[in-house]
Amino acid sequence: MLALVSCGSNARIDGTVADAASSEVIVKMLNSNRYEVLDTVKTDASGRFSYKLDVAEGQPEFVYVFYKDRKIASLLLEAGDKVGVVSDTLGHVTFEGSEESVKLAEVEKAYAAALAEFEDIALLMSAATDQADFDRLAKNMSDA
Repeated sequence: MLALVSCGSNARIDGTVADAASSEVIVKMLNSNRYEVLDTVKTDASGRFSYKLDVAEGQPEFVYVFYKDRKIASLLLEAGDKVGVVSDTLGHVTFEGSEESVKLAEVEKAYAAALAEFEDIALLMSAATDQADFDRLAKNMSDA
């Protein structure tokens, strides 16, 4: 996919979702810490879709693509962005045309890894058999 930037107030998403041929994706926007459904978009026989939305100049929007109940792409779109998205139905995604979306994906990945590490340590702490084990795990959690 070719990624271009225009001067308009629209942003465009051109996407492909593997394993979602002739299906639907749901486009949502973050609005006051809640997802707001913008539209349901049909994919073609190859899993391709396209969506255009208004984005005010200087006011980027957090936009998310869902397949069923699973978030498969997170985007930070600015006016004039034309973003290529390639994903599967599990959320393994690549982007073209939006460095901000790439950075957002990196932050989300790091957050998910840190959260998983905390959850693992918390589980071990709940199973600790003595205070020394618990204290060691608590230190590991504070260092993470």
